[in-house]
Amino acid sequence: MHDSWGSPTAGFIGLVSGSLAGGGMYVWQKNVELTVATFVIAGYTASLWLHLSATARRFGDHYRALRMMEINRWPLRVRRLLVDFTFWWSLAFGLAVIGGAAWYGGLRHLPTLAAIEACWAVVTLILNYEVTVLEPTTRCRHCGYQLIAHLDPADAAQRVRCPECGRTWSKSDLCLIPPGFHVVTTDHTSRAA
Repeated sequence: MHDSWGSPTAGFIGLVSGSLAGGGMYVWQKNVELTVATFVIAGYTASLWLHLSATARRFGDHYRALRMMEINRWPLRVRRLLVDFTFWWSLAFGLAVIGGAAWYGGLRHLPTLAAIEACWAVVTLILNYEVTVLEPTTRCRHCGYQLIAHLDPADAAQRVRCPECGRTWSKSDLCLIPPGFHVVTTDHTSRAA
């Protein structure tokens, strides 16, 4: 199992975490509904956290460098997050899963249910905010100039210079390809992008 987005690692760890938490709940409460609810909540939370943290770890030092760029100041990241359909889908799906599991587990006290949902919304916000730094873009990461006319889709190793501010970016800097991506050329040699 490898640590990348969509790998089986996060699902497996989620399954183990949910099973351990659910098992502990059953030993404590001897209640099947609470056990199932705990399994769903703990397993889903663990797998989502692992998916998103694995994405950040995969980018390593490159991730830290991207965080320092002007386009990744926190107000711009928050704005990208709030217009990202994936974030809203993740939030809605998570609220349905967590709320549904708690309701199935027998929780009918609406203020407590609302507090659980609010905590889940905060967790989702924090996790999704972390990966906004990896947002693919065809714009200059310094001044926002649209570089798409200067990008060669056939050249993964291309470095493009922004005509507006003069900064030079690799496709890896723009998150259009993964950092360290190797391109095999026609003479059977490889070069890093």
